Amino acid sequence: MKKDTVEKLLSGKAEKLKKLSEAVAPKFAEEDIHQFRVEVKRLRSFLRLLSIDRKKEFKLPKKFKKLYDICGEIREMQLEQKRLKKLNANLPSYFTYMEDHVNKQKQLWEKHYSKKTLDKLKEKLADLDISNADPKLMIEFIDKRLKELKEINEGEPNNEQIHAHRKQVKDMLYNIKLAEKEWKKGFETISKLPLKELDALSDTIGNYNDERIILDHLIAFSTSPDIQPTEQQRLFDFCSEEMKKQILKKRKLQDAIRKFVKEK
Repeated sequence: MKKDTVEKLLSGKAEKLKKLSEAVAPKFAEEDIHQFRVEVKRLRSFLRLLSIDRKKEFKLPKKFKKLYDICGEIREMQLEQKRLKKLNANLPSYFTYMEDHVNKQKQLWEKHYSKKTLDKLKEKLADLDISNADPKLMIEFIDKRLKELKEINEGEPNNEQIHAHRKQVKDMLYNIKLAEKEWKKGFETISKLPLKELDALSDTIGNYNDERIILDHLIAFSTSPDIQPTEQQRLFDFCSEEMKKQILKKRKLQDAIRKFVKEK
C-alpha cells in the first residue's frame, strides 16, 4: 500500500470519528456509542498493522483515548442492563447503581469532549512517520496474532488473556476487511483465511467476555453497603448460577479457539 493511500485512509478515519463523536451527546444512544467505539477499534487495529515492523507502536492521543474509555463505561452498563432485564434479574439496587454510573460517565463526556480533541487526532495521524506498506506486513501481522492465540491457549487462560483473545481476533478481522476493500496485494497474502469462521469466533469470544464482565461487576457490587440483605441473597444465587454457566462456556470457547488455530 502506497504512502499516500495510507495517509488518505488515516485522514478519512479521523474525519469519520469526528462525525461519530458529534452524534454521541446529548442522547448517548446505544447505537451511536457502539459505532464510535467500533470505528476507534478499526483505527487502532490499522495502526497496529502499520507498526508491526517498528519498535514502537503508533498510539492515540491521551485526550482522545479518554473519550473512548468513557464511552466504554457507558457501553458496558447499557449491555448489562439489557442482559439483566432479559434474564428478569430482580436486582433493583444494582439497576440504580448502573443508572448512577452511566449518568456520571455522561457528565465526564460533557466535561472532556471537545472538537479540538478530534482535530488533534487528525493532526497526529497526519504527522505519523508513514512509509509504503509492504504486502508482507499483512501475513506477518496475521501470523503473529495466530501465534499469540495458540500460545495463550496451550495453558489455562485467565480472563485478561481471554480479553486479549478478543482484541487479537478483532485486529485480524478489521484489517482483513480493510485490506479486502483497500489493499488488494495485502489481501491476497491472507485471502485463504476464512472470514466467516473468524467472525463466528469473534462473536463467541465477545459474548463470553461481555457476560464475564457483568459477572465481575455483580460480584464486586455484592458487598456494597447500598444493597438490601434480601437482594444480596438473590444476587449471590444469581452469581452462583452464572458462574456455573461461565465454566462451561469457557471450555467451549477454548475448544473453538484451539480448533481454529490448528486448522490455520
